[in-house]
Amino acid sequence: MKFTSVRELKARASEYIREAKAGGGVVIVSHGKPTAALIPLTEDSLEDFLFETSPRLKAMIEDSFSGHKPGERVSVESMIGKTRRELKRNK
Repeated sequence: MKFTSVRELKARASEYIREAKAGGGVVIVSHGKPTAALIPLTEDSLEDFLFETSPRLKAMIEDSFSGHKPGERVSVESMIGKTRRELKRNK
């Protein structure tokens, strides 16, 4: 894992993205404090990443199950529709 400043990231962004993509990861520091990270992502891991790092998305997905009894079948279409309505309402 590498550490870099925001200034250095701007100058060598492609290099650091390649490093993260290769699995190394890069921590970006600002004024000596960690502020962000570049981590490898794949199409398969993107959904897990978003779910783990977005409380809003997690709450919306959990909310889409509300109103349904445990074990009740819920179509993907109804969950997507409910989530889209929630997004429009929160804009």
